[in-house]
Amino acid sequence: MKTYPSISILIRTTNAEKQLGQLLKHLRLRGEDEIIIVDTGSQDGTIAKAQEAGAILVINHESFNYSQTLNLGFQAAQNKWVLVLSAHCLPLNENFLESYRQALVELPEETAVVYGSNVFSISQYAKIDKNLKIHRPGTSIETLISGTNSNALYSHEIWRTHPFDESLQFGGEDFEWKHWAFKSGYICAEVPAACVYYQHRGSFLYRYRKACGDVAFLGFPRRPASWSYLIVGAIHASRHLLWERFEFQSWLGQLAHLLGVFISSRKRRS
Repeated sequence: MKTYPSISILIRTTNAEKQLGQLLKHLRLRGEDEIIIVDTGSQDGTIAKAQEAGAILVINHESFNYSQTLNLGFQAAQNKWVLVLSAHCLPLNENFLESYRQALVELPEETAVVYGSNVFSISQYAKIDKNLKIHRPGTSIETLISGTNSNALYSHEIWRTHPFDESLQFGGEDFEWKHWAFKSGYICAEVPAACVYYQHRGSFLYRYRKACGDVAFLGFPRRPASWSYLIVGAIHASRHLLWERFEFQSWLGQLAHLLGVFISSRKRRS
């Protein structure tokens, strides 16, 4: 008989009352599942929303750092698997957590991290390949470039041997951890069926700097990014965000990310 594991769901927040409320409504917990909120400086109703949901609340008294807030949440987690989920992401179906659970019973014990998928529209979700994908040691790090900490499930035990790198100031902690896992002989996997609608509303400057930070860590040996990369990427973002549900700030954020990758990658190779 298969035993489906309980999951600790880790969400980092800063003034995310509305987004957090929407996200919590879409999660279907069971068994010993738990929600952990790591909050940094919220002045709205975020903390009250977390307490109302019965979440474990961790207050970060330092300035925000991606890795540090993650490590605080992992330290508070009780379950074998910890799902890092961004407050601005919404699961697209009620089987979101079950998709992860079903994958875990099929994956080898040496699995370190399992990535769900992120989409920008409902139609995009309908078209993606939802089959489980397993990446073993030796796989190029670029094969999993799309897997990020907006929607990723980690082995708690393996994290203890390698916490997230707090020296990274502008992100890239997910890529660093993934790279370490491959080098250490662990398996990474993808579960596209565990899908979220990505609706990040960060500022243009924030998204631009985040993209530059990712490029700085990874190096992107395939690039510098071409003009066609920038143009095709902009068209792709516009197709999903303009045809179905126009959200100006989300759309602008996608363009900022593309521009950050384009400019920083070309600077690295100049």
